[in-house]
Amino acid sequence: MKKHFRLGLVLLIVVFVCSSCRTASNTGDDADISDPANTADNGDLQTPDDSSEGNQVGSQNGTQPEGQSGSQVDNGPDTELGENQDTDQEENEDRIIWRVDLNHDGIDDRMVVDIIDSLYTSEGAKINVYNGVTGALMYTATADLPHTGWNGFYLYTNDDGAYLLNWIPGMWQGWGSYFYEVFSFNERDEKVMLDGDSFDFSLDDIQREQEGMDELLSFIQRVNFYLLQSWLIADTDDGVLIYGTQDNPIVNSFSPPTWLYYPPGF
Repeated sequence: MKKHFRLGLVLLIVVFVCSSCRTASNTGDDADISDPANTADNGDLQTPDDSSEGNQVGSQNGTQPEGQSGSQVDNGPDTELGENQDTDQEENEDRIIWRVDLNHDGIDDRMVVDIIDSLYTSEGAKINVYNGVTGALMYTATADLPHTGWNGFYLYTNDDGAYLLNWIPGMWQGWGSYFYEVFSFNERDEKVMLDGDSFDFSLDDIQREQEGMDELLSFIQRVNFYLLQSWLIADTDDGVLIYGTQDNPIVNSFSPPTWLYYPPGF
């Protein structure tokens, strides 16, 4: 019986050893799956070329989105500096700019004429002349609508340059006072007279004496010599405002009132 027991024990040992050998053999076969050669074959699914192409696309789209540019900035509607600087003035004014060399330095000065349309002022036109180099105010005047403020301004030119002509044919009850002056400016912005004169008269004397009438007509002739070579800037004679522009010049002459020729006491 002991022999049978020993024989059975030996058979169990043999079976166990055989099983162990078979397990080791299977493990070695599985290890071949992770062989470096097999891994390299599977790596063909992603090549360096494929990876490089993907980076280029990402770089293009990532640094600058389509339809946008870093150099383009929206600053809103285009505007010109100073375009609406005068829109806050109380009166309704038309501003006319003349550019002409009135101090004869070779550089155009700036003459600003404000045509005033308001029920709250007696002014018809306001004139300011500014030095073309320094911007300093050289001259200012008004042409008013009431009788006491009637005034006229013209731009006279000759071979020596440009001048301002101020002409006032003042008439009152029974007498008159005509006045004109033609002037420019010097380097100190001071008036320099070219010509000027005045003529005061009594209406009765002019109508009674031919000599007085001749003198008056001679004075008017001298004024018209300048007017006919001048451009109208602004004039309020007879309480009516008329004005011109540099782009649309107007020449204006003066005709004596017809009642100057009436007989005395008419």
